Amino acid sequence: MIMSSRIIWSDNSVIKDISVNQNSYADGSDVIDYVAGQDYIFIGADFPFNHRHINVLVSNAVSSIASVDLWDGKTWNPAVDIIDQTKVLGASMSESGVISWRPDENTQWQKDDTNLNNHSITGLSSLKIFGLYWARLSWSVSWTGTTALSYIGHKFSEDYDMFILYPEFSLSTVKGQFLTGKTTWDEQHLQAGIAIIRDLKKMRVAVSGNQILDWEIFKEASVHKTAAIIYQAFGKDFFPNADRAEAKYKESIENSIKLIDQNNDAKVQSQERLSIDGWISR
Repeated sequence: MIMSSRIIWSDNSVIKDISVNQNSYADGSDVIDYVAGQDYIFIGADFPFNHRHINVLVSNAVSSIASVDLWDGKTWNPAVDIIDQTKVLGASMSESGVISWRPDENTQWQKDDTNLNNHSITGLSSLKIFGLYWARLSWSVSWTGTTALSYIGHKFSEDYDMFILYPEFSLSTVKGQFLTGKTTWDEQHLQAGIAIIRDLKKMRVAVSGNQILDWEIFKEASVHKTAAIIYQAFGKDFFPNADRAEAKYKESIENSIKLIDQNNDAKVQSQERLSIDGWISR
């Protein structure tokens, strides 16, 4: 199994690899009894990255501030411009959302091995994981002990985004017809995110989802793809609806090809603000 990222919880220096659950929204969850000053969550990826969506299954209720550090090959350096969309009333990890950041202009983020040839990454030296860019997340205050996370990855839209264009999916009766007890379309939004990254690779716009610098650019495309996935699941009577949503998805993603990291620095440069031309093959 090739994972899009490695996710490690350092629990008072006890290394716990939570990559399996956190790379798949369907595989399970992890209770993270985070203790400030001694615990970290490390994320390693094939390209530099500037955000992660975090699915919070059980909320933290304690006010806390998130920090992000990036490994430069020798030491951890603080990232800047951290925006925490998991925060509610001052408490980080209270709800699902995106944490984003930017590497400092005065530092260099380096791909590195956790432990090789008498060289190691601080905090990860007991592992042998090669050739990744590493970010280290920490918080100023310990979390509620039952806090649980179910996915750390990419997600480009939410239910409230979809309800604007597809209001029928806001109805509890529609959710119930899809699956008894269903209250959200989270799984379908997450599946749409996987599809977007897969299609960007097919288009040769990106080779990794980590090159996406602004996830909100793909919000509309994700909404249409999510709708197509839902309609498709309802069966052949709804295939025309699914086809229309899929057509809107393809149109939207074609118009959204921008802010893809072209020079592997996880920073938005002027040339990356422009749409990428010439990617369509016919």
